[in-house]
Amino acid sequence: MAQIRYTPTVPATSAGSTTPDQRRSTRRAQGRRASRRSRAAGLFAVRPARRKLPFLRGMSSATLFAILSGICADLAAVGHHVPQRFAEDPKWYFALILGIGESMAPGIIGFTLLSLVWLVSAVGERRLARAEG
Repeated sequence: MAQIRYTPTVPATSAGSTTPDQRRSTRRAQGRRASRRSRAAGLFAVRPARRKLPFLRGMSSATLFAILSGICADLAAVGHHVPQRFAEDPKWYFALILGIGESMAPGIIGFTLLSLVWLVSAVGERRLARAEG
């Protein structure tokens, strides 16, 4: 059985492709945002204050929508590239299944991050409730 290799990246010759430097820069920015969210949750857990909650909720909402848009963008890329690259292959559905699986990566990472942030925030909520009586 022939093995199908699916590469989710756009070829360098197509319009709108990104360079490795642009991808690295994007990953660095995402890491900084994730660090801010986890730092804010940690600070809330250590020193709980009601005024910090709107920031956590806002950042969580932004993260949720970023996760959903990442999944949608990945699914769109799979839907665009599978017919182009595997039109002649009778087992194109292997590439489709692999692409859909790879498209879930933003959800796996993002929802894990949200779970951890709100787990730490729950400690702050508990401490805040105890402090307020």
